Amino acid sequence: MNKKQKIANVLYWLAIIFSSLNFIAIVIIGWEFIISGKGVGSFAVLWAGIYGTISTIIWFVAFLLDSNKTKLTIVYWLTIAAPVLLFTLLPVKFYIE
Repeated sequence: MNKKQKIANVLYWLAIIFSSLNFIAIVIIGWEFIISGKGVGSFAVLWAGIYGTISTIIWFVAFLLDSNKTKLTIVYWLTIAAPVLLFTLLPVKFYIE
């Protein structure tokens, strides 16, 4: 494995971990609303959009360095699809309690 591939590997994992941890944080913070059927907060969509953009930039740099990491690419895009699925299945509402 050359230096370029090692850097790409680190960036792939950074994008995956960053995306996953942010999604987990959204679920943990909004857990009470999710369970009660109120859905997710409106700020969660903005948060997901911001971290999705940042992690996609990291993923894209890794992809440019080494595009042969198909499995890591699939895992990354699954971490991006998770919040999209959450926002599609649950209502997105603004609540203050």
